[in-house]
Amino acid sequence: VFIHKIDGLSEEYKYETFREVRQRVQDELSDLDHGDRSVSYYQTSIFDHSVFEAMSKVVQRLLPQLPAMEALLNKLCSSCRIQKAYLFDTMSKIYVATDASPTFLRDYEVCSDYVDVIVDIKQIYGWHHRHNSQEAADSRPASEDGSSQDDGQGSAGAEIGESIVTYDRSGDTYIYAREINDHLSLLCVIGKGSSADKRVLIDYNVGILHDALLQVFRV
Repeated sequence: VFIHKIDGLSEEYKYETFREVRQRVQDELSDLDHGDRSVSYYQTSIFDHSVFEAMSKVVQRLLPQLPAMEALLNKLCSSCRIQKAYLFDTMSKIYVATDASPTFLRDYEVCSDYVDVIVDIKQIYGWHHRHNSQEAADSRPASEDGSSQDDGQGSAGAEIGESIVTYDRSGDTYIYAREINDHLSLLCVIGKGSSADKRVLIDYNVGILHDALLQVFRV
């Protein structure tokens, strides 16, 4: 149940409204002999990312792969001392999975805004060029033994690169972003005292996560 436009209410009236809506829904379910049903309630506003976060919770309930994805993200966070990890649907900005650590709206908002950046530069550095590279490879003339000729550049130029940027003025917090495939992006919040300076370790573990996630969805 989504309770919209809570931004226009005071804290006291917001709580009363939430309690009233919850009670009315429970009464309606009881009248229909469904009082034992579990119902989730989300307070949303158009002035923040609460709608996207609420929709994320709904979508996660529909994914049979959710336990496997959460386990992989938990392992990544523990291995690299990552503060928070999200797996986003790139186009909708809904996160389909996250690790078990507490979710803070500020971290989610920053990661969600960073997904916008990924979408904006997707035509330059994204999967569109990887597909074009594959089409170009398919169109290369074949050699006498049947293999296609390479121009020496290979497909490395079409690979998706990771990025790590500072979004906190103190310089203690970073965002690590990597596209998993054409639809999913991994966003990690790396806080103070983490292994943000150990880029090779993070790249290695994210590479393993990348392959594991592709295997999960392939199954």
